Amino acid sequence: MGVITVDEKEPGEIIPVAFDFSALVDVIDSVIISISVRTGIDVNVSTMLFGTSIITDAVITQLIRNGLDTNVYKIKADIFSGSKKYSLALHLPVNDVV
Repeated sequence: MGVITVDEKEPGEIIPVAFDFSALVDVIDSVIISISVRTGIDVNVSTMLFGTSIITDAVITQLIRNGLDTNVYKIKADIFSGSKKYSLALHLPVNDVV
């Protein structure tokens, strides 16, 4: 599983994050998106996942909202394609620049 760090977001923004599995599969049957706090504390971390993830060919897109200033979150996509399972993760820092 690879982990990448993406550009930071502000707490009030709603942004899309994408997971590209095209090097691994042609088609995605299903996906499970999870989010956890990597650095900091946030008891409402699960509310950051906004709406349903979208599967387009071999790319997963998920909207992310909220988050607490100075926290870093780990967002993980587990996909299933036939009998195979693959995972990708990213780290998302949240910073209030105001």
